[in-house]
Parts: sequence; structure tokens; C-alpha cells
Amino acid sequence: EAMRLRFFSPIKATHELLVKFCNIDYDREMAIVAETRPPQERAIVAIGRLIVEADEHSAEFAILVRDDYHGKGVGYKLTDMLIGIAQEKGLDELHGTVLTQNRTMLRLAQKLGFATHMLPDGITTISLRLR
Repeated sequence: EAMRLRFFSPIKATHELLVKFCNIDYDREMAIVAETRPPQERAIVAIGRLIVEADEHSAEFAILVRDDYHGKGVGYKLTDMLIGIAQEKGLDELHGTVLTQNRTMLRLAQKLGFATHMLPDGITTISLRLR
């Protein structure tokens, strides 16, 4: 369910896709990974990504939280960290695209001050002015 809400449809995690997500240009992209703590076995529970647009004034962000970690504040923390990174980079705006049915993410975005704009086909854009 988390993958569908993030990518808007089921996806197959091929080797090529995983390589694309792992090899990033740190000047333009950032990825933050949240893991479980010991004594549990290490496992990724969430990923946050920030991609600076070509205009270098705005960035797109995305969050993916494992289903069994929803509602525990992980998405909020990652989003807050990405906002801080965008501010440190001197960006003017942070934006993302969310399925309109993803009420949890839309509530989180509104709590953090994002504006929302509903589009056709069940898509909502969210944006946050940083300056």
C-alpha cells in the first residue's frame, strides 16, 4: 500500500530502478533513510527524497513510509528534515504530488504549512513557500 500511495501504482523494484534511487547527485538530490534501532534487526522503514529543480529555486520531495510504521511520526520527521535541507540550500519552494485519497500525507502537509491544490484524476499537489 505504501508503494502504491508513493508511486500511484504498483511498481516492480528492478535492479535498474534500485540503482537509480541509490546513485544520486548530492548537489541536486538528497535521500534520507530511517532504520529500525537495535536490538531489532536493521531494516529500512522510511525514505525521504529531495530533488532540486533545474531552476535551482525549488525542489520536489517525496516520502515513503513502510505500512507498519504509518502513524508513528516517521513521515513527519523526514518531511521536517527535508524542509530544513531545502532552507539550507536557499530554495524558495518545496513541492510534491500526492494521491488525493492519501489523507494521511495531506493532513501531514497541512500541519507543516503546505498549500494544497486538487487536480483531476485523484492527484493533489502540495507546496510550501520557504521564503
